Amino acid sequence: MPATIELGYHLCYGSPADDHVIQPKDMVEIVNAVSTGVRRPIQFFHLPVPKPRTDDAYFAPLAGLKLRPETELYLGLVHRDDMAGNAARLAAACGMARGDPARFPELLAAHAKTAELVSG
Repeated sequence: MPATIELGYHLCYGSPADDHVIQPKDMVEIVNAVSTGVRRPIQFFHLPVPKPRTDDAYFAPLAGLKLRPETELYLGLVHRDDMAGNAARLAAACGMARGDPARFPELLAAHAKTAELVSG
């Protein structure tokens, strides 16, 4: 594959009926192994996050990722018909769950407004 073609990896766990068939024991180990073993630049990794994983422990291993400078990480945090879970996954993934949960909606709104400023 020519180096001018972007390369990305989606870690697929299989999802018939929107339910992951398997969940890897260590996403970070998989990503780090691919990053080390692939010779050409990798533009992104997409890691789906299962619906029930809203806990800090699930996201903690991400601190051990060894991504190259050109590689972006995309977390699949949003699930259809699960707005409360989507917010909880976002909070946990971003480390915002450690604060007062009552402040989360305001903090999320501030992120959205900031994104509008940058894109507008």
